[in-house]
Amino acid sequence: MTAARARTGRQTALESIDTQLLAIMIDLSARVPGALQKTGVVTVLTNTYSIALPTDCIAVKAAADPNGAGLEKAQGGIDEVMTLLGVDNTANTTLEKWAVFEKKIYVFPKSSGGHALTLYYQYEDNNIAAITFDDCCKEALIEGVCHKVELGFGVLGQVPEKAVTHGNFYEKEVASLQARYAHRN
Repeated sequence: MTAARARTGRQTALESIDTQLLAIMIDLSARVPGALQKTGVVTVLTNTYSIALPTDCIAVKAAADPNGAGLEKAQGGIDEVMTLLGVDNTANTTLEKWAVFEKKIYVFPKSSGGHALTLYYQYEDNNIAAITFDDCCKEALIEGVCHKVELGFGVLGQVPEKAVTHGNFYEKEVASLQARYAHRN
């Protein structure tokens, strides 16, 4: 965590920063569960238009075909996808749109042959070693680590001013993330 070292001006040992980072990751994942993200692959079978989402999926952020080309999220949700399927029910080699409804992802057009679909999604996982956060969590992680590092330089019974400052920034970032992800929890 070069950023934490730069902001604190402390040459704290990497092991210490790793410990502080783990503590902040646990705190952040508990307080902002919607910020957790993961990539997974599901296969839309031939002549079908839906597949169950991974069991740990909270919300899908994006979907891409095997070549990495992003599919468009149907702005009208499941209603738009079902309307499009009603108009054109033919299978195709290229998937264009997606929507999520009741723990399934629906695609248009129907798959003409086993499409591997890469999903980028929020998830819940109790395995802290597997946690990956959205990029927008970077500031919260850095400020949280800085807060923890600075706490280690206090005198018994006193909280260092820098620890308070970084702690306040961390809490502000957490509040912002909670507001951002409130609809995903």
